[in-house]
Amino acid sequence: MEANGFIGGIWILWKDTVQIEIMNVFPQYVHGRAQEEGSTKWLYFTVVYGSPQVTKRKELWDRLAALNPGNMEAWMLDGDFNATLRLEEKQGANRGNGTSKGFQDFIFNSELMVVEFRGSESTWKRENLWKILDRFLFNEKWAALYPMSIVTHLDRVGSDHCPLLFHSPKITGRTSERPFRFIAAWKNTQNFQASTRFSKPKSTAGTVQSSAISENEEAIACKKIYSERLVQLDAELRTQSDEVLEQEKSLWIQKSRQQWIRHGDKTRASSMLTPCTEGGRTTPQNSSSKTVNGARTKTNYELWQ
Repeated sequence: MEANGFIGGIWILWKDTVQIEIMNVFPQYVHGRAQEEGSTKWLYFTVVYGSPQVTKRKELWDRLAALNPGNMEAWMLDGDFNATLRLEEKQGANRGNGTSKGFQDFIFNSELMVVEFRGSESTWKRENLWKILDRFLFNEKWAALYPMSIVTHLDRVGSDHCPLLFHSPKITGRTSERPFRFIAAWKNTQNFQASTRFSKPKSTAGTVQSSAISENEEAIACKKIYSERLVQLDAELRTQSDEVLEQEKSLWIQKSRQQWIRHGDKTRASSMLTPCTEGGRTTPQNSSSKTVNGARTKTNYELWQ
């Protein structure tokens, strides 16, 4: 989707091994689905660039809710939503109320979850004001397929937004059963501790524990490889960024010199040509008339004329 000046604009790039189908395009989002090579399952995605205008974002929440494929299909949303969920996601001057109720209601009604992140505490920063405006969301089906999903906030380069790196390794060997998730509200229910303390394990506890340990080791190995590659990639990008910025600096220095050569230093030139009166003629202040063999020579000012 093309940008409108410096506002909006969404690019979607993919590998040849992934099939992409764009289903819906709106000025604030692009919606579609992807299918991996060798898979028959479609993964739904929505890339968002929320408008900075509150009235337009209200329309965005309604349209996104209508795109929801339901919990039977995996759905992920990502991008710049231009909205915050909690007061803690905004710090600095002009903090205001710092939250968007429309955004909160959309996430709650759509039964979406915010993907855990690591790195910088903010995704947008300008002077002493910072916010979390960019994020990834997914539904329960996506969480079941990719339970190890995580987002990394990378360093800002040439923008007040930081890029987000989403990683969702698929753990092999899992059963088709839904994964267990602890709900914090359970702690407030009556007899919760007693019922969990004296619950008897099933006969398959040993098998389940062994499978869990194996899956955990595999996840740690994947995470370690990913972290090492991320550090290496970060170093490479920093080096390339320094080279590009140095080239851009040299280019602008060269352009500024060309402008000086073309137009000259007008202030200095005008001060050098400040006229004064000498014998009824206009001559520069620092110039003088000379007589050679009885003939008067021209002044510098006269030569310039």
